Parts: sequence; C-alpha cells; structure tokens
Amino acid sequence: MQAEIPKKAKDAYNEAVTILQEDMTQRRAMRGTDIVIDNLREAVSEHDEFFEAWRLLGEVYLGTEQPLYGYLALKKALSIKEGDSGVATLLGEASLVLDRPKVALKYLETAHSAGEIPVAAKKLMAIALARAERWQESLSAFGEALLEDPSDGDMRSECARVLSELGYKHEAASIFADYLDPFRHFIGKQPAIMESGWIMKPGQVLDRLLEGAAQRAAKTEIVGRPEDYRIWYRLGNIFLDGEEFESARACYKRALRIHPDYYDALHNLGLALEGLNRQDDALQMYEAAIESDPETPEAYLSTAELLEDMDPDEHDEIALNYLMYYRLDPNADGFEELEKVLRSRLEDAPDIAQILLLSHVYLLREEIDKADSILKLIESAVEGEATIQWLRGKILQERGKTGEAEKAYRTGLNLAKLDDNEPTVEEDNVEAWIRFDFASLLEENGRIGEAKQILEEDIDTLDSDGLALLAELKLTDNPESAEEIWQRSLANDPNHIDSLLGLADRMIDTGRNEEAVVLLERVHEIDPEDEEIPARLKDLYIAIDSSELSP
Repeated sequence: MQAEIPKKAKDAYNEAVTILQEDMTQRRAMRGTDIVIDNLREAVSEHDEFFEAWRLLGEVYLGTEQPLYGYLALKKALSIKEGDSGVATLLGEASLVLDRPKVALKYLETAHSAGEIPVAAKKLMAIALARAERWQESLSAFGEALLEDPSDGDMRSECARVLSELGYKHEAASIFADYLDPFRHFIGKQPAIMESGWIMKPGQVLDRLLEGAAQRAAKTEIVGRPEDYRIWYRLGNIFLDGEEFESARACYKRALRIHPDYYDALHNLGLALEGLNRQDDALQMYEAAIESDPETPEAYLSTAELLEDMDPDEHDEIALNYLMYYRLDPNADGFEELEKVLRSRLEDAPDIAQILLLSHVYLLREEIDKADSILKLIESAVEGEATIQWLRGKILQERGKTGEAEKAYRTGLNLAKLDDNEPTVEEDNVEAWIRFDFASLLEENGRIGEAKQILEEDIDTLDSDGLALLAELKLTDNPESAEEIWQRSLANDPNHIDSLLGLADRMIDTGRNEEAVVLLERVHEIDPEDEEIPARLKDLYIAIDSSELSP
C-alpha cells in the first residue's frame, strides 16, 4: 500500500499545478516552468513515491525539450505504478526524442497491452517502428493510427517518409493531397513537428489538471503550438522528391510566410522554381538564402550552376559563387575542374577577391604550395590588405616559420582594426580569423598569457572558434568564466563541436552528468562517425542509471 503523501509534498505539487493552469489558460505558454519544476522536485524529494508528481515532472521536462530529465522522471513514475499505459506512452515519446526507437518500442508495447490503448501510443508505435526501420510493420501501424485521427499532419508526414523508403515516391507525395485542402483551416492547430522528434503538447497536461481546460484552450488556439514552418518544409521536400514542383513551391511559400528567413525553405524553393523553369525567380531565392545564412554552402553551388545555364559569360560571378561553396566545403567533388579554369584566367587577369578565396580554399585543402603561388599574383601589387597578411601568416605557420608568421598576423590584425572600407567577400570575418590563428600560434609556443590577451583584446569580434579557444585557455585559472564563454560560443553557433565538447567536460567535472549527456548527444547527432562519443555516452548513462538508452 502506498504511503500517505506528506502535506509539504502535496502543497508543492498543488502549487506547480496552479502555475501550469494559470500559464495555460492565460495563454502564457508555460512561462513559469522553472518554478513549476522547482515545486515538483520539492514534492518528490519530500515523498519519493509521489507518482503524480514524478509523472507531471516528466511531462514538463518533455514539454520544455529536456528529454533526458523527462525520461528519468517518467521511469521513476513507472517503477511506482507498473503497467500504467499513460506513463509507458510518455516513456515511448521520450525515448523517441532521445533517438532510441528500440527502447521506445519496449514501453509502447506495455502501453498496447492495456485494455484501452491510448491514441498517442498508436501514433508513437508507428513512428517507433519506422525509426527502427521496420517499414512494413510501421505502414500497418500508420494505417491504424490514421484511422483514429485522419487529420493528423504529423502522422501523414511520417507515413509519407515510410512510403518513400519503400519506393512509393508518388504515393508519398500525394498522401497529403486529400489532406491540405479539406483540413487547411485545421493545420494551424496541429502540434509542431520538432526536429528532435515528438514533443508533448500543452493540452496533454491541461486534460489532467483542469476539467474542460483543453477544450477551452483549443478555442483560443493554445492546444497546438503556433503554426510550425517545419511541417510545411517537410511536405515541400516530399513533393520535391516526387517532382511535383508546384505543390512543393506552395509548401515552401507557406513555410516562409511563417519564417521568412528560413534558409532551407528559401534554398529548396529555388530548386522547385527551377523545376518549373522559373530561373530568374529561382536565382532570387538562392540569393535570399545566402543572405539569410552566408555560411551554408548549398545555395552558392545552386547559384553558380544556375548562372552557368542562364548566362555562362558571367565568369566572375560564377567563379565567386563556386569558390564560396568550396571555401565552406573544401573537399567537395568537382574542385579540380574548377581549379584548372580559374588558374588559367587568374594568371592572365588577377582578380583580388577570387585569388583570396582560392588561396583560402587551397589552405583548407592543405595544398600549401598552391596557396602560396596563387597569393603571389597580387601580393606585391596590393598593399594594406589584412586578408593577405592573414593568409601569408597561415602559409608561414604551416611551413614552421613561427617568427615570420607572428609578424604577418600582427600586421594583419593592425590593418583589420584600421580598415573602415567595405569588406570584400573574404574579409567579412578576417579579424576573428586572425585573432584565432595568432592566438593558436602563441599557444603552441607556450605563450598562454599573450594568446589570451590577443583574444580578450576585442572579444566581441571573435567567432565561435576564437571563443572556444579562449574558454580552453581560461579553464585552469577561471573555470566559471570558461563555462560562460563556451555558452556564448554556442549562442553564436549551437553546433560548434569544440564548444560542445569543452562544455560537456566541464559539466562532467562538476557532477552535472545529465547536462553533459544533452551536449554529447548533440555532438553525436552532428558527427555520428566519431566512435568516442557513444562510449562516453554509455558511461554517462550508466552513471545516471539509464544504461538501457546507451547507443
């Protein structure tokens, strides 16, 4: 028999429920989450067997995209009340968000063994089977789930992916045709498709907290998250893959109405417009994509290839776009052919922007002699260029000429600070690059204090590479400051691997294993080929008693 729940635990739980009710009914989208979590943690610390508090804590963690914490809280709830279909369903959801479909299936089978199977469990079962690549079984499960809720766009999207995997491209594209028109008014109230997986809808919490709240919330458009551009982008991709370009165009346009600067939708809208032979419009979309994210390569390649078809005499514009593509992806196919054409032109008529880019590409490809030879075409003719000094410093550093490299970096840094002119395409980040490479050179030679000084002199100019290096240099003497700098780096670039790894190590050193897991999971998603990360994750999962989730 379960022990009576102490009054202090009940009070903490009820306070959490009250805050959730107020946030939801007043359309505040869980603004009081931190206070809610604090109250629920207090409730379970006062009474370790408080099932409702553990369950609600797990749901709130899931709803705020903290899936590992949610998983652990829900696992505790299931240990208190074994066989609970609702908790088992939520554990299946958490496992999917953590990209563990086989673990999800275990919990969803528990939910399916209940007398009345939750609709959510049927939906999640279909998704879990698909992610486990049990395609035929998942297709049957999708059919059963869609019978329960034919208007669920998320399920149709996942079902289309399965059809595509099974080779039914046309069916994958057309599965939405009977959905978009009759349910267009309903789409805005669909739950969001999150890139990390299935996320809790606020209405799921409301249904258990306040009778009728979910229905009232639906009337004020609370139950579903705001209309999500990702679902329209995914639908567009399905149509694009099926060469239904007009439908793809319509979906990307809808995504961009919601998120006008969404790079992927801008670029793929260009592809759809090309498929419709609207080349000028496609070119505008590629240019808009580059403006929204100038550090992503695909739109440069698409622009270069389209310009070659539209106006092959635009040599300079075509070359610059190709070179930007290879600067961002230096080992991509096709560089050798471009190199031959460019070198023959540049040796006859040197172009500063193209030579700077080509020299940089050579350095990224570790072709030092080529970088040196092409840079010499303009080095004597152009004075006062910070970018030339930076590239010269890198070449000298690669050749082991430390003193000369240091001199070049210092000259380049002074020029960059004095330069008020409009930067060329290669100069946009030159001060950040010089500071990083100069500091790296000093660190390699044991001059740690000078390296930190170079980086701290103007921290606002640093990119994520420079911030990560500064954090590493400060870690021994000032670990709290290092942690803040890593966080700042990740605010600039959430997928910066060195910052993720550095911060994860800091979390482990200070006993925050769950937070370290979240960071290392992200690294594993970005770089699945890194064999060290799964081993580290396995050790951490064991340490926090969730070893069944280990990769």
